[in-house]
Amino acid sequence: MTTIVASKKHGQMAADRKATDTGASMRYSSRKLRKVGQSIVGCAGDSSSIAMFVRWLEAGADHADKPKFPKDGALVSLVLNAKGLFIFDTDCEPDKIEQDFYAIGTGAQAGMAAMHLGADPKKAVTIAAKVDVMTEGPFDVLTLR
Repeated sequence: MTTIVASKKHGQMAADRKATDTGASMRYSSRKLRKVGQSIVGCAGDSSSIAMFVRWLEAGADHADKPKFPKDGALVSLVLNAKGLFIFDTDCEPDKIEQDFYAIGTGAQAGMAAMHLGADPKKAVTIAAKVDVMTEGPFDVLTLR
């Protein structure tokens, strides 16, 4: 219930802040992007799985000590750093994305279409919010430095 867009060319990741409770009956604002070391991390999924994944990254992402996610846990994360753009799910194995940009979440297709038409990540998330009811501002952008 989000849109997160990352671009290697721009060295940026952008996301909306709309989040919902478990039953999607209440919504609230939540930041979905964070810096972990020299990486930008954007997470979509349930809050407990996201917290576990981020703590694992902060601890050094030891592949011998992967988080044990809840059975009903959901997680898809993008990680952008100097080595490239990677996607993770609950198996915590990075999959390198060869394209210059990628998007995750319910507004991913709209975000990808906007990027194909030349939008930067923030503009792509803003466009996604116009067509995806689960994507809503305000929007955040983090840049690699």
